[in-house]
Amino acid sequence: MAAGGFLCLSGFTTTISYPQIVLGLVLVGVGIGLFRSPNASSVMGSVPASKRGISSGVRATTINTSIVASIPLVLALMAVDVPCSQLINIIGNPNLVATGKATTPYLVSILAGLQHALLVLSAVILISAVFSLFRGSRDKPEEIRPL
Repeated sequence: MAAGGFLCLSGFTTTISYPQIVLGLVLVGVGIGLFRSPNASSVMGSVPASKRGISSGVRATTINTSIVASIPLVLALMAVDVPCSQLINIIGNPNLVATGKATTPYLVSILAGLQHALLVLSAVILISAVFSLFRGSRDKPEEIRPL
């Protein structure tokens, strides 16, 4: 569902309507929400009770790291489609957007980069879903019993 939302958003143009944006964002949000809780339950249920604190810390660190790392990844994917001269003008001129001088050539390349990034993220989500499907059965781990 989240991949479908990203695919929907990858059709982003300068004339996209607000309902289309909302639809894509809702699909992404609901898709991630439907995946995250059962996935966390599966991960935490696969470790012994005595190790759940460590597992929870590793899981939280992984999630926080991925959130932070996703921003430069998306910017790098977007920058591939933006010509270097335009990228330098956008980064080096803070008044460009504020004064409305970010005209069609800038928007076309930025939108192409955004579309590219959203398509890559859709593929990443689909690949992650495949790994999740093949993770195996959810057997209860052996508990460590006190002596």
